[in-house]
Amino acid sequence: MKQLSDLFEVLHDDGGSAPAAEPTSVVCPKCGSLWWTYYGKTPDGRQKFKCKEPHCRHPFTAEPRGRRIDEKTKRVVLRMLGEGIPPRKIIKFVPDIKLRWIYELKRRVKNDR
Repeated sequence: MKQLSDLFEVLHDDGGSAPAAEPTSVVCPKCGSLWWTYYGKTPDGRQKFKCKEPHCRHPFTAEPRGRRIDEKTKRVVLRMLGEGIPPRKIIKFVPDIKLRWIYELKRRVKNDR
C-alpha cells in the first residue's frame, strides 16, 4: 500500500508549481459562445480552440496575435485605394504594412458598399 501512495505522489507532484489554469474565459470571437473544444496548437505553440455551437464551428486562438494598424495609416491607404492606386504601389509609399493587409482592406471596403 505504501508503494501505491508513493507512486501517486510522484505522478501528481508538479514540482511545487501552481496547477495549470483552465482557460475559463475563452470566448468564441465569432458568436460569443463559451462552448468550445481544444483544437491543437499553432505553429508557434499557442493553444487553438474550436467553437462547438452547431451554427458556428469557428476555429480560434485565445490570444490573437498581430499588431493593429493605426487609424492614420488606414485612412491614408483607403484614400490611395479610392484614388485608384494599385496595392503594390501603395506598399512602396506606406512603410510597415503588408500587401495582404491592403488586399483584405480593399475586399472589406468593396463588400461594405
